[in-house]
Amino acid sequence: PVEGSEPNTQRFGGMAAGRFRVIEANSRLASDAVDLEVGGEPAQVFLDLSVLTWIRGRVVVPEGHNARQAQVRSSVPGDAAAGTSSTGIQRNGRFALRAVRGQPSVLRVVHPVLALPGGSVRARGGDSDVTLRLVETNTLTFRVPVISAQASPTPSMGRRGWRNNNRNVMVRVFRGAPGPEPVKTAWVQPDGEGVFRIGGLEPGRYTLWFEAQGYAHVIRQAVQVGKGAQDLGVIQMTRGTTLRLFVRSRSGKELPRVWAQCQRLDQPQYWRNGGGIPKGGAPLQVAGLGEGRWRVRVIKPVSYTHLTLPTKIV
Repeated sequence: PVEGSEPNTQRFGGMAAGRFRVIEANSRLASDAVDLEVGGEPAQVFLDLSVLTWIRGRVVVPEGHNARQAQVRSSVPGDAAAGTSSTGIQRNGRFALRAVRGQPSVLRVVHPVLALPGGSVRARGGDSDVTLRLVETNTLTFRVPVISAQASPTPSMGRRGWRNNNRNVMVRVFRGAPGPEPVKTAWVQPDGEGVFRIGGLEPGRYTLWFEAQGYAHVIRQAVQVGKGAQDLGVIQMTRGTTLRLFVRSRSGKELPRVWAQCQRLDQPQYWRNGGGIPKGGAPLQVAGLGEGRWRVRVIKPVSYTHLTLPTKIV
């Protein structure tokens, strides 16, 4: 919001020259395009939020599966630049997505194991009874002993808390070399016997990327996915490289809490973070860095001052 301006007005400064639109994040409602010139007059665009409505429906899964592990994503056909919006699933399997009244949308479902036949369903803003029926397809199983051995989530985390606890493994699936756009990304957890499962893949050859917080990534190349279930065996994850940062104060005084943010610059990108109060000359340590180019930012949270360090791990 801009102080002293008309209500519901926002200003975006520091823009480069070029053509731009403003897109409302939840519905993908887009303004008209405007051209900006360096030193030119400010441009104005308008978003009419009165045209917004909902797409409502339900996700149906086979018996024994959890619909709440699914995520429904919506995009505008023919407008890739508008991006996607997404929503989770309620306990009764229902979902609701913000949309523009009457505007076509393409709905897709992300689920660790199940798939939506045909890959997508068309809907329009205002539709109120869209059914997305997921089915079992080809499944890959694997084990990660160092992750399975960790403590299970506590009951207080809730039914969806598994996404943020220490037994998650993220699996990214690529056709060919790893890059910015995987065919599928899923957070998976082990069952009672320590077995992880990912499904919903068409038969073919894939590259699999395994990642867990505090561990370096692992790549399995040329994995041939066929029909039915297939076991990948054991995925051996290690702590990878541990970054040790010795932080000193110029004045010699004890430092407040410092935060280290490590970003892998090669695709696919991921982050490893760590923080603490440096004491007695002990280093700040961040584990789980894999090979590649990294940007390390050392941040003092109170003032948000930071120091950026380029790093390469081989």
